[in-house]
Amino acid sequence: MRTTGLAKIAATVMLAAVLSLAGCVSAQKVDSSFDLKSIGGNEGIIVASMVQDRSGWTSYSNVGFLYRDKDGNNRGRVAYSAGLPGFNVGQRESDIVKVYKLPAGQYEFYDFDMFIGSPVGTTEFSAREEYSIPFTVKPGQVTYIGEIKLIPRTGRNIFGLPIPGGGRFILSDQRSRDMALLRANYPNFAAARVEHRPLRGGNAPPDLVSFR
Repeated sequence: MRTTGLAKIAATVMLAAVLSLAGCVSAQKVDSSFDLKSIGGNEGIIVASMVQDRSGWTSYSNVGFLYRDKDGNNRGRVAYSAGLPGFNVGQRESDIVKVYKLPAGQYEFYDFDMFIGSPVGTTEFSAREEYSIPFTVKPGQVTYIGEIKLIPRTGRNIFGLPIPGGGRFILSDQRSRDMALLRANYPNFAAARVEHRPLRGGNAPPDLVSFR
């Protein structure tokens, strides 16, 4: 965890926005007009949902679950931004489903990032050590890998006041909701065959990631 000054807020917001939209040069987040016919012979699609529990005191402005292929060449993040730091406006249900086009191959989730902003700076969190939660991108295939849900943690400062305390993730199969949202928001996926392979295992610490 680290806290940055006011001068770095704009740079942090810009970086987060760029990463959310582009991930990496080889991992493309697609929009609602994406046509499955444009998938290359050695490319595939992953579908996931990213949500944040907002029942507690802490709410993060930008959350990402980072992935890479086995060679580390293709990287990206399943991510969302819920508004500018200090101006969280929530996330509409229609926006929680994320669709990415990637080169086919073996991948893993290995880290996360999240930040929350205030008028005096941003507080950022990431994993202390890398982990591995594997998934596969198949050529020409649309694969649903499930919901990634952040449960924020709230700590206390020396005065006993609440402060952001990081968070943990719950990975689960929410296909009934997510497939309806996918087909509603991505009309070209309406008739697509989707293979369901929710994330089920890995070596992430159980206090950081759990599976349901």
